[in-house]
Amino acid sequence: MLPAPLSARLAHPAEFAGKANQQLYLEACDRALTIDQDPCVGSPVSSANEDELLSGREGTFRSTGKNAYMAENDLEALRAWITSIHQRRLSDATLDTYRREVERFMLWAVTERKTAMSSIGPTDLDAYEAFLAAPPARWQAKARVRHASIEWRPLRGPLRPSSIAVAMKVVCLLYRDWFDAGYLRANPIYGYEFKLIPQSKYWLTSKDWQVIDSQLRVHHNDVAARRTRAALLLMRCCHLRQQEVVALNFESLVRLQSPVAGFAISASDGALRPIDDETWTAIEAHYADRVRLIAETNLGRFENVPDAAVPLIGAIVVTGIREVGTAQPIYAHDFPSKLTYVGRIDERTLSRFVGKFFENTACGMGSQEADAFLARAKSWLLDPSRQTPERRRMILRDKALGNPCHEFVDEPQQERLELLQLFKSSSRIL
Repeated sequence: MLPAPLSARLAHPAEFAGKANQQLYLEACDRALTIDQDPCVGSPVSSANEDELLSGREGTFRSTGKNAYMAENDLEALRAWITSIHQRRLSDATLDTYRREVERFMLWAVTERKTAMSSIGPTDLDAYEAFLAAPPARWQAKARVRHASIEWRPLRGPLRPSSIAVAMKVVCLLYRDWFDAGYLRANPIYGYEFKLIPQSKYWLTSKDWQVIDSQLRVHHNDVAARRTRAALLLMRCCHLRQQEVVALNFESLVRLQSPVAGFAISASDGALRPIDDETWTAIEAHYADRVRLIAETNLGRFENVPDAAVPLIGAIVVTGIREVGTAQPIYAHDFPSKLTYVGRIDERTLSRFVGKFFENTACGMGSQEADAFLARAKSWLLDPSRQTPERRRMILRDKALGNPCHEFVDEPQQERLELLQLFKSSSRIL
């Protein structure tokens, strides 16, 4: 059988808890190849011989000479590689991606493939790629939970082609580095190439926005609804991503004098995005709600926040955060995000209440129509900055020129109508 922490990981994830920082992840790697007792049956789960095979000391592609890592097994090589990527001045998000993907791959190699990482070959990579596209139920978490929770699983569901591509690129990078460091005598990924299948992307259509606008006009009967309205209108008006919206405060506003007096937001690309009257009215209504709540509820802790630091979209209630399972966080990084001292919300909170608005909007639709609408709404919510009028015109022109394009900005009839209008406006200019 397999080493206990790995064989039991999918049944008892707490045995392999943590990836919030480098040290915690390395400790998890240590436990991954340690002989132990199966907590479920209380008997040895691996023999010394099997443990030796999984350690990679005699891996198929192992080099017999010295290596730059000074590693004698896969675990030591993995530890050295994790250390090396922290020296490359990569962003925290990139480092998290590397750690997450290597963790998944290590779990799969040892628990599913029953193969040491240094014995993985091209056919194994093909199998892993297929596994990510259709993982078994025991690998999938039912809800978002802390990594230390007993309910944690490596995946939330099948990965999209683009996510599989990222995973395979990280795995290939690991093996290239191992080969360059002399830990492997041959590169097992030589000749392997992940063929990314183009994934069609569907924008929210003109009809979708008519339905959304109709819902927004009546969606202001309580505090939560007014905050949702302000956030959604701000994302649509200024084409802002979730992380940009939650980071905005009143100091972020840029005052405009012409052509019409008002305010604008400086987007991440440096462009000024004017805030229209409808959106500004919604922001003011949400701000008025928060002023009242600060005076009357436990949001009073934000009473002395400087005006410039007050978030445009802020907290309206202070509550505990539910956790699935009974596991407790181990390191500070494992604790869930908490309200900042200024009352700013996190991306997860924003995504939750805007997503709930879309679900309520879809309630009056038929089953298939609702599913299609929610898929388009989810795509928009992930990155509104990609659904701008400028990109819309560019995509339509590409289609008119016959260039390959897998984005659909509207229904076919509406696309043809807009393209015709583009040609007419271009001919008038000429």
